[in-house]
Amino acid sequence: MKIRTKFSLLISGLFIILMIALTLLISTRMRSILLREMKSKGASLVMGLAANAEDALATEDDLYLVSFCKDATQMEGITYALIVDRNQIIRGANDIGYLNKGLKKILPFATEGDSLAATLGHYRGEEVYDFSIPITSKLRTRRGERLVKIGAAHLGISKSGIDLAIRNLQLIILGFSLIALSFGLLGAHLLSHFMTRPIKELTKGAEEIGKGNLDYRIPLTSRDELGDLTRAFNRMASSLKEKELIKDAFRRYVSHQVAEEIFKDPERYLRSLKGERRRVTVLFADIRGFTPLAERLEPESVVSLLNDYLTVMVGAVFDNLGTLDKFMGDAIMAVFGAPISYEDDVIRGVKTAIDIQRRIEELNRNREIKIRVGIGINFGEAVVGNIGSKQRMDYTVVGDSVNLAQRLESIAKGGEIIISEPVYQEIKDHFSCQPLPPVQVKGKREPVKIFRVVG
Repeated sequence: MKIRTKFSLLISGLFIILMIALTLLISTRMRSILLREMKSKGASLVMGLAANAEDALATEDDLYLVSFCKDATQMEGITYALIVDRNQIIRGANDIGYLNKGLKKILPFATEGDSLAATLGHYRGEEVYDFSIPITSKLRTRRGERLVKIGAAHLGISKSGIDLAIRNLQLIILGFSLIALSFGLLGAHLLSHFMTRPIKELTKGAEEIGKGNLDYRIPLTSRDELGDLTRAFNRMASSLKEKELIKDAFRRYVSHQVAEEIFKDPERYLRSLKGERRRVTVLFADIRGFTPLAERLEPESVVSLLNDYLTVMVGAVFDNLGTLDKFMGDAIMAVFGAPISYEDDVIRGVKTAIDIQRRIEELNRNREIKIRVGIGINFGEAVVGNIGSKQRMDYTVVGDSVNLAQRLESIAKGGEIIISEPVYQEIKDHFSCQPLPPVQVKGKREPVKIFRVVG
């Protein structure tokens, strides 16, 4: 069920409950007022009836009593008028058929007392209030005058008048309630539309973000809580875009698998950004004779040719879960063991070199210009971390082992893979290697043992 429908039903339900409560309250209050007025009217009428019937009842002038009772019932709402003697025998009535009959036969519910009384009962199928009052006459005695009860007057007023007035009032309230409910539903519909529109926009925004459209923004249309939610959504979208840009940039330097591994727990790898010592495998690969070649070709051809071969080399690095440290003109530097290290980092480094040479040969088959690559690999301790200035920093590897790897690359001829002795000790059971004469390296007292990977 849509929020708009729920909101409309809620408003309607609350309004209906309010109208029912209001109707009951007004009806009860109005019934009380009408009943009080009816009792006041009944009391006045029955007192007048008793006062006018006193002399006729005392002189037994039944004809006058009948005529007087008939006149009394001409008023709206009066159902009967009766005059009874002290023995409760009817002496005057609006219906002459009641004459000389006992009061209880006509009005079983009627009561008499020494003062005004009102009793609710049924008369001819409808509810009536019987108002009764004693009729008294002055009796002279030796001790003086005193009042003596000689009968009673009874007047019936129908309760249907009150019920009809209440029903009419309820119908009027119902009519106004339906009109108000219609306007209320219309208002609830408009209000719910106003409230759900930002929610629909948020839903659409979430769908767009889910599709990868991180440029999608929701227009701000209000300054309430929904507006705050819209601003928060737009900030989230901007943050996601920034993170995605960072991820895209990061994936240019590491393989997809390595990138995803880092993204799963970035805090674990943030520590290495500050700088730490690690044993890493460093690979340098350089295109031989590219400078004189570039001087002969057009600039566009140089860039296209270089991009093709560098793409092949970087692809081999990423396929073996290595990290591209940097491009250096027509050369690349790759690292195995940072930021993520594996037990076979050295083996994967050498395998990368072999893959580069194989892919270069495959690329050369369909080209007039043949490219050769020399590769040097070393394994040792180095410092890894963010290095640079405040304006720009690079995640890189520095140290003597890096310098040696670059020196080995400079020694390697086109198509050769030259490795140091630490690398050889790690991979000698996996690859065929050929020892070469030791070389003197700047910064080293003793000549460095080197090997050529042959398969």
